[in-house]
Amino acid sequence: MSQKKSNYLHVHNNTNFSKYGNEFLFYELYNDTIYTLTSTNCIPRYYLNFGASRIPNSYFEKDYKNIMEFQNEMSKNVFSYGISSLLNFHNNILLSYFHNKKKHFLYYNKNDNSNVSFHQITDQNLFNDFIIDIKKYKVNFYSYENYLFTIFDNELYIDGNSKIKDKKIQDELSAVSIDDNPIIRICKITD
Repeated sequence: MSQKKSNYLHVHNNTNFSKYGNEFLFYELYNDTIYTLTSTNCIPRYYLNFGASRIPNSYFEKDYKNIMEFQNEMSKNVFSYGISSLLNFHNNILLSYFHNKKKHFLYYNKNDNSNVSFHQITDQNLFNDFIIDIKKYKVNFYSYENYLFTIFDNELYIDGNSKIKDKKIQDELSAVSIDDNPIIRICKITD
């Protein structure tokens, strides 16, 4: 790791890691590679091919004082970058990244090496036919082993309240306001 790049490039937090079983994955915000971590190595495992939208290498060689200066330079362009959430499960990976300053989501099937990019989901366990635009409601997700933790803006529960299946949950969530602490949903993942 170069000292120069450490001022702006190597941004990390607790969501830079995802573990499932014995596989421990790591990513960095501005990197297009996901790594497998072992006790002694960091090995490239998955590569996101952003094609022409990829950040050119020349941007990484410039001198930036800090992360804000680097991010301001990135925001002047239409680049794909920034894995911001990564969920690693037995047969699939779910991740989010940025393209043209908007969050996008990608589902990768490990069995057949296929992937699908998306921005709308349904939650049949909570809502009836309410389509959740995950660009509008700014979802963040995290995982630990077989559990998925999701945090949506409270606006989702306000807009979709009439579509909630369970009357008791609907009543509980009817009191939620935009400024309340976010609701964390915990789901168990089954393959």
